[in-house]
Amino acid sequence: ENRDAIYPKLIDAYQRQGDLPNLIETYQKWIAEIPRQAERPYMELANSYHQHKQHTEAIQYYDLALKFETDRKEIDWALLRMADSYQATGEQQQGEELLRRVSREAKDPIIRQIALEKRRGIKGEQPAE
Repeated sequence: ENRDAIYPKLIDAYQRQGDLPNLIETYQKWIAEIPRQAERPYMELANSYHQHKQHTEAIQYYDLALKFETDRKEIDWALLRMADSYQATGEQQQGEELLRRVSREAKDPIIRQIALEKRRGIKGEQPAE
């Protein structure tokens, strides 16, 4: 079995076990072996960091992932998670700016609605459109 087929299986196992150190290490090894940057699993690594509340690292990898991601829905979800991470690190303004952007520009109405609700939660009121 080739190495590219092994990484997703290892990642799946580590995710189910909640084994963040091995999950991150496996993503990083996989990323290092993929020659074309656009094919590297940056988004998945960013999502793993976000899920485990390692927000500084999540922001770093979302930044990388967004340079290569072409799927609009994935981009919008990433921006939403990135806004959460900015807020968790105390960078409220950057988080609010991303939520504002997603609430206006996301193609998926569900993602737009989530961003609007998060904005309301921050301000405790109805955000101006």
